[in-house]
Amino acid sequence: MKTYPFQKTETPIKLVTHAGRFHSDDLFSYVMLRTLFPNHTLSRTRNVEEISKANIAFDVGAEYSPKNGRFDHHQANPPSRENGSLYSSIGLLWKEWGKDYVGTYTRSNNPKINESITNTLETQLIQAIDASDCGEAIWEVGESFFGFNTTWLEENKEAEQFQQAADTIELFMRQMIDQAHNLQQGEKLNVQIIQTFPSVIARKQANALAQEKAVDILKTYGKKAHGSPNPNLLELPHYAIPWPILIHNIPECKAITHVTFQAPTNNWMLQCVAKPSDPFTPITPLPKAWAGKREEDLDKLTGFPGSVFCHNKCFICAHKTKEGAITLFKKARNYQKTKEEPELSI
Repeated sequence: MKTYPFQKTETPIKLVTHAGRFHSDDLFSYVMLRTLFPNHTLSRTRNVEEISKANIAFDVGAEYSPKNGRFDHHQANPPSRENGSLYSSIGLLWKEWGKDYVGTYTRSNNPKINESITNTLETQLIQAIDASDCGEAIWEVGESFFGFNTTWLEENKEAEQFQQAADTIELFMRQMIDQAHNLQQGEKLNVQIIQTFPSVIARKQANALAQEKAVDILKTYGKKAHGSPNPNLLELPHYAIPWPILIHNIPECKAITHVTFQAPTNNWMLQCVAKPSDPFTPITPLPKAWAGKREEDLDKLTGFPGSVFCHNKCFICAHKTKEGAITLFKKARNYQKTKEEPELSI
């Protein structure tokens, strides 16, 4: 196993990832790391000081440096493969220790077989997670893992749900490794097997109820936005309301281009509504100049202090205050109005 100075410690390896809603890349990353480093602690935070103390920080920190235990992909100029496809945190970790992880579960002691299994999982699973998280392709199976997040109708048990999702993924990965060991040339991994897991079925039921109850909320707040000074901005009362999959079917929200809500971190998020035909393409994206910028660097561009970050794909950003999120919305709208393409009708 490839080792670095940060691993030479008598205390448990300190793992750090971001707080808030979790996705497939940070979940699979954690499952991999907890297997390789069983003597560990996990902290889920966006606190810069806490991140700096990590032995391994993944999917947070805006830095990629394996020798320093840093595996993030949200920075400007994010890491990519030779073919140009982007890495997420799991892809970066798999590149470093994928073969070692496979070796903990495989039934073979043959290095060539283990390498073949590692490569199969890389091409048929890891790259799909990367592409989904980086906004390059849809990985429908990912919804099964995102569904472990607490719904807006449930008590927030973020840490408990994260661990439940990780336990499910560990069982799933064992099956994927077994499948990859037995695959014949040209055969594909059956990733859909995750749909049969009892924990996944239970979470689907919880999310279906949350979606059903969310329709009336979106109608009410859509009407409220229509009569406000910012009729294209939808302010929601809960961060977990599943608006992205519902909003295009709500007539009261047809003019909405951006949504804002307060995250569990207390930051205010500003997220773009995607095109109905393409969930990765915002109807009205944030300015390209904001992509990958954080804090003071982003403040310089927006002219409004308190910025937290803007995603590389310019579909979501965060500010420390509600006023700031609304200000960033206005600046993004004004930016669009200076472009040549026709502006959305209000």
